[in-house]
Amino acid sequence: MIKSIVKFILFINLVVIVSSCGDSALFSTLQDTTPAIDIKTISDGQVLSPDKNLSLQIINSSSDEKDISLEITLKDVNANIISTSTIDSPGLNEDITLELPRLSDGEYTIIFKVIKNGETVSEKTRTFFYITGIYQILGIQSDPPVISPNTEVKLKADLNIPDNSNPFLRWSQNGKVIASGTVSEGRDSIEWETPKKEGVYTIKVELFPAAPPAADNDYTFASSIYLSSEMYVTAPLNKSSYYSAIYFNNTPEELGMVKTALGTFSGSGNAQDFTITPIGSPNPDRHLSTAGYSLSSGEGFFADYSIIPAENGRIEPFTLSLDFALSALPEHGVKGSILSVNDEQGIPFFKLQVNDSSELEASFRTADSTLITLNSGFKIEPSGEITKVSLSVFPSDNSTEIIWFKNGFQKKSETTDINYTGLNANAVTIVGGQDSFTGSIYKLTVFYRDEGGNSTIDPDILNDELTNTYKENLIFADGFDGRYLNSDITVNGEWQINSGFLILKQSAQIETEPIKLDTGSYRFTIALSPESKSMNNGDEESLKKRKISIIDTSTGNEIFAILASGAVVFPEQDSPVTLNETDSTNLSFTLQCSKKNGSISLLNKDLNKDNSGKESNLLLENSGEVSISLKIVNPEKDDMSIDYITVIKTDENQE
Repeated sequence: MIKSIVKFILFINLVVIVSSCGDSALFSTLQDTTPAIDIKTISDGQVLSPDKNLSLQIINSSSDEKDISLEITLKDVNANIISTSTIDSPGLNEDITLELPRLSDGEYTIIFKVIKNGETVSEKTRTFFYITGIYQILGIQSDPPVISPNTEVKLKADLNIPDNSNPFLRWSQNGKVIASGTVSEGRDSIEWETPKKEGVYTIKVELFPAAPPAADNDYTFASSIYLSSEMYVTAPLNKSSYYSAIYFNNTPEELGMVKTALGTFSGSGNAQDFTITPIGSPNPDRHLSTAGYSLSSGEGFFADYSIIPAENGRIEPFTLSLDFALSALPEHGVKGSILSVNDEQGIPFFKLQVNDSSELEASFRTADSTLITLNSGFKIEPSGEITKVSLSVFPSDNSTEIIWFKNGFQKKSETTDINYTGLNANAVTIVGGQDSFTGSIYKLTVFYRDEGGNSTIDPDILNDELTNTYKENLIFADGFDGRYLNSDITVNGEWQINSGFLILKQSAQIETEPIKLDTGSYRFTIALSPESKSMNNGDEESLKKRKISIIDTSTGNEIFAILASGAVVFPEQDSPVTLNETDSTNLSFTLQCSKKNGSISLLNKDLNKDNSGKESNLLLENSGEVSISLKIVNPEKDDMSIDYITVIKTDENQE
């Protein structure tokens, strides 16, 4: 018999939620309209255990509480009745806890009927699972760990389940079931055919403690034991562009660094795989869907060669990018080494470290064995959150340019009059080590060649980071991070790229490739250097030329323009309108586009309404595809420096 306990409680945990994430509702109601008497209880697929009782409520919206009873029937998976029970005059609008009998692990059905005056006035049937052991999904691993588009990847669920159990697993991608079956059938792992496009895809694994009846292929309800993981599908690294790369998402024995065909000191050789030896006992660490290792003093990894390129002992141009998280232990603080490239005596040629103030520093050895330390100018908070830091190093004959980036955006650049030399073929690399920083490391790459094989720094730092953040909503991004102009921009006149800025000389102008707009809102940001923004002096003709124009590419006409001072100029309107700005160096505005009528509107919130003479913000209305470009014109005098240009879609398509 089912032993019933009727009592009023403020709060009770009724269901064992053993999934790694999720907050399945404890109660559910099937009817769209609530009857006078209704039953609220667990949802189908809930998991119960001996130390957790089942709970329900009888909702009575009328004042009549006489002659009501609750009939409860418990059945096994084959519909055999295990027990029945009746509770006379149960509490209404209160929690009722039911203590289940001792059951075997498996699937069960419980039926609740509210009887009034001999008639059934409300009925609910629920399917649940009863377990006496622990069922957990600890993680989802991919092999290979770096997932490329249009390939087959092995996904394996890391399970914690009782011995001799055979749970049923259901795999889905973005809500669509892609595989299902029991552990004995090998469905704790699947071969996943990855999407053709890059992006982030959600893989969900649900665990049901028992398989569905033989007549059914699947359950019609969700399980309360599940894990969802975001899988990042990205194009593989171009090995001809990267000198080395480490993905810290395998066991220490499987970690490898890829040395590219051009990545030897002599400039020739074959690609090789190198095994990394652990120092101490680095602990695996997982941050959401990103796997890595946590390090502290005395822990790290060792490789018997340099991860940074050099030719005849001299450092070549490179960009070092690092995904890591910083955390502070009270006894250690935040100071420590992230990585170093050392000689045979352990003296660094190059070192990246965190100082006592949580700031990043890079140290270089010069030809006279002096160690020069350069500060990044920004802090990494010891919060445990992943930060991407990039350091571009560009040596020339008599100087070296150093540029720091944080999460894709340039933070500091400086040029030193020193050449960093002395790196030899016997150099070794240490990640962490005896004086390791305290935190976690996830990924490390060293870029050193463009598509043409030229020795250079990474030109796509901002674009790559914003692509990871905004995915398909990133429409355009150029941070001018390399040494050459990308193909998505054309230029007329004299220009140069220096320290992460595109510098337009006298009378020079650039224009982006056509940007096609779908229905939605688009945020445009043009970041200028403070010097360019402060160019408010000059004659009227120079001020008119110092502007950023939005061009209708179908006609070539200017839709509107923004002066470097922040004023907006509309066609056939004499008085400029001030652009509302939140940053003294960023010119930002939002365009609302509709493909239905080919219209573009500038959102009023971006304009200072006090001096706006426009009654309407409608800028363009035509038929057909909406395509625009950005055109930036420098004044006749002085240089104009552009930090970056971005266009990001901020909402979904709506007509």
